[in-house]
Amino acid sequence: ISADGIVSVGARDLETGNEHRIQVHTSSGLDSEELEALVRESQQFLIAARRSPEFDDLCSRTHKLVDGVRALLPEIDDVMHESRFGREAITKARKVIGRAEPAMVRGDTRQIEEIAAILERTLGMFQLVAQRSQVRPR
Repeated sequence: ISADGIVSVGARDLETGNEHRIQVHTSSGLDSEELEALVRESQQFLIAARRSPEFDDLCSRTHKLVDGVRALLPEIDDVMHESRFGREAITKARKVIGRAEPAMVRGDTRQIEEIAAILERTLGMFQLVAQRSQVRPR
């Protein structure tokens, strides 16, 4: 903030060279909360600009896994709700799904990779259970 009350915020991503600047003058009528919101928005822009294609692929794969597990949950709940193992598996799957989106928003690659690995195993198990539950002895 300059002596004239001008707030200047700027950042450059060293990897991509993208630069984002914002300058707010006191005559703009913005209060401190609005200024802070503008600064946060600028930071989010830079975070988004820094994300790599690999990160985007990881998020896309994780979203697909979340969707796959969610799609099977009602059927798995019907089949496995009476066993303690089944209830625990369903509860754990829901908790992992709940952690996925916040990890992607934060850009926490390590946690997203861990979540994707858990969801891959869960989806495989759920698909097997769903497949076997549809096969009925004659």
